[in-house]
Amino acid sequence: MRWHYVQTLADEGEARNAGAKAPADVNDILHESGFVQLLVRDVPNRADAGRLQKVRSHRVALRNWLDAIEDLADGDGIVMQLPFACHTIWFGKVISVLRKRGIRLVLLVHDLESVRLGLTGGAGFAQTQRFKLEESALFSYAQAIIVHNDAMADFLASYWGYSRERLVPLGLFDYLTSCEKTQERPVESYDTVAVAGNLRHDKAGYVYDVPDDVDFLYYGVGYEVDASRPRVAYQGSFSADELPAELRGGFGLVWDGPEGRTCTGVYGAYLTINNPHKTSLYLASGLPIITWSQAAIARVVEDEGVGLCVDSLYELRSALDAVSEDEYRAMVANARHIGRRLRAGAYTKDRHARLQKDDRNEGR
Repeated sequence: MRWHYVQTLADEGEARNAGAKAPADVNDILHESGFVQLLVRDVPNRADAGRLQKVRSHRVALRNWLDAIEDLADGDGIVMQLPFACHTIWFGKVISVLRKRGIRLVLLVHDLESVRLGLTGGAGFAQTQRFKLEESALFSYAQAIIVHNDAMADFLASYWGYSRERLVPLGLFDYLTSCEKTQERPVESYDTVAVAGNLRHDKAGYVYDVPDDVDFLYYGVGYEVDASRPRVAYQGSFSADELPAELRGGFGLVWDGPEGRTCTGVYGAYLTINNPHKTSLYLASGLPIITWSQAAIARVVEDEGVGLCVDSLYELRSALDAVSEDEYRAMVANARHIGRRLRAGAYTKDRHARLQKDDRNEGR
């Protein structure tokens, strides 16, 4: 039996991972672990196509999938990441082929579009139902679904009715980087808070509603510089690979929603089940975390001793003042320890090693 990971091919024949670092890192980790690449050709220009052309593109995607799995041996395994680029409403036909040939399927969830877009209002009813149709076909067959954390597993089991036994929490997303400056960087003053990500007002309104008694460093795109906030310093935008070497500050902030007083609305709701990838960025960079006390990632922050949990950004000043130098150094040491594991791909390797071990035990 051989395990494979899905790699999407763009129209020009170049491999891609939807432009995202997280799925690219997973594929790199699996490749390093001996998994075999399963190439699936994507259908180009689908977003701008008319209704009839979109239906045709779903049929082309189905054919591309059937061609890709044709050379798999019976009993092989596939790791697929969600969301996947080459999607089709007829993926159930692919599942039928996998089932007949005894090919195992493991899903690794970055985002479930039916949940994320349904919560955030990023898709209409018809599109949300299409996402759910595609995802339910995958979930109905997959032997294991690797999700962010226990909160996401419980949500999917209760809200969508998925089998809790097959939902495996990942813990943290790995973050590959060759940058070793994070280990060499001196421990800085913990009064300054770094914020990385999309800084557009409509996506991250909270960055425009922060207290004026704490210093902030902003990294990312879309920031509208506000001269009335002298304690916010915009640092520019960097690639995902460059950013760990550029981040400064005492803590990295994991927050979401339109305001700083709490995480509200649909983005706040998603944060209660989601592990934002920026969490891994900060830890891989050796920075402790500050996050909302109700966020799913708060449990990791507390259990691993890698930061602070607050109800409101307007509590930051008092929370920072309560941290002693020894306590902060312990947080940094813990963050660096986890950061080394993230940069080595330890979480992805561990989960897939356990699933492969389960396969071998079942085969006895």
